Amino acid sequence: MVLGWQEVQDGALAGNDGHNVVFHEFAHMLDAEDGTMDGSPVLDSRADYQRWVAQWSAQFAEHVRRVDANESTVLDPYGATNRAEFFAVATEAFFETPDALRRDQPHLYALLTEFFKLDPALLLGSHPFPSFLKHNKARMSS
Repeated sequence: MVLGWQEVQDGALAGNDGHNVVFHEFAHMLDAEDGTMDGSPVLDSRADYQRWVAQWSAQFAEHVRRVDANESTVLDPYGATNRAEFFAVATEAFFETPDALRRDQPHLYALLTEFFKLDPALLLGSHPFPSFLKHNKARMSS
């Protein structure tokens, strides 16, 4: 994976806008781990995979419906392009704007919480920009 440093910096410095190239491309790497980029990362078991595909497909269809209807959504409309992009933009929102994603799409948030085995809304609390990044913000921009 090759990332542009300016995009990495921009994503880190705007820590709550829902866009982050590192999270986005990291999600693609997780998705491609099984040899295909289809929005289905490697899971623990066949049963987990079957459940993921069913639930993920429903969430993707809902996102496409909302984008087609010009409804507002926390997720970037680009996620309606295909399941791989949906996984990537959902991952961005999950880590960048977890409270908003949890409110807007609780089922999607629950799926991602289970997959990543963490709850960023709980971890970040009311602080969308982690304090260690605030402290190092000046160093990152140089």
